Amino acid sequence: MDVIEIALFTILVIVFGIPFALKVRYAAAIMQQFDYDRIDYQQWMIDNRQQVLEKVELIYVVSLLFFFLSSPAEGLMLAVVTVMIHGVYLIRLAKGRKHPDYSPEIQRLIGTVYVMAGLFVMLSIVLAAFLNVTAGFAVLVFLIWYAFSLIRVASGITDPVEDKIKARTMEDAKRLISVHPSLSIVGFQETANSQGLADRVHDGLSSTEDVLAITSGRRNQDEIATQLNLNLKEQHSVVFVKVDGMNEEALNELMQYLHFSKTVTIEEKEEGTWLLHLSNAGDEANGNEETVRLHENEQQALMMQAAERIVQWLENDNSTAS
Repeated sequence: MDVIEIALFTILVIVFGIPFALKVRYAAAIMQQFDYDRIDYQQWMIDNRQQVLEKVELIYVVSLLFFFLSSPAEGLMLAVVTVMIHGVYLIRLAKGRKHPDYSPEIQRLIGTVYVMAGLFVMLSIVLAAFLNVTAGFAVLVFLIWYAFSLIRVASGITDPVEDKIKARTMEDAKRLISVHPSLSIVGFQETANSQGLADRVHDGLSSTEDVLAITSGRRNQDEIATQLNLNLKEQHSVVFVKVDGMNEEALNELMQYLHFSKTVTIEEKEEGTWLLHLSNAGDEANGNEETVRLHENEQQALMMQAAERIVQWLENDNSTAS
């Protein structure tokens, strides 16, 4: 490689990081969406091939062929332009997507993929220096095309580490709860027809000083335990855990560690009327019920009313128990 080729290949490696990082982060968001289930993730890849390898990425084939029809320097210039075009395309796509709140686990997964990619980039540089730049560029194209698969492979590699982290996190949460003997752990669920009202009630609970409300989309048991470890304070007497979206196995494991004392569900009984149900954990068939009516433009009032009523239930139950 001459000086010009070295400079161009250096630029190529730098700009390559833009589309690769965007694809990896999108793939990681999909993996998180499926709660790190590699089987479901693999099925998504099969069902969404056009997102895994988009048509625009076929321009890399043109770039690779151009190396055989021109000088290495000209081929590298086209390769840089191709990578930049792909990067701009993915940046525009990313603006139209909802940016997820990456969990610590998914951040570690992304970091692992970057380490793996770094090894491939080193191989690319070695091939470009001692074989030819076409081979070096081909390795980078491979990384771009198989970014989604790298997430799946990295997930398998990090499983043993994640299992140890999860076990330690759950044990920490269990020990923390043990020093709060009067603490009530309450599972909070909404039904399919609740139209998001549970989220608004949960927000009302969050504003109560002695209540810790944990929720943020689809959380697994490790993430919930992490939030509890970080946010549980001495003044908290109740912990509300919104468990919607968790599969039955994960929910049972969470309840085993945290020992839920009660569950709360909320559903629409009829148009404009909502039913709140409070019961002891494991005895959902029996319990207290409260019906509240929602009038137009009174969502905020209902949210506070429902939240206050739930806390009152718990206080009455605790008083009775003591």
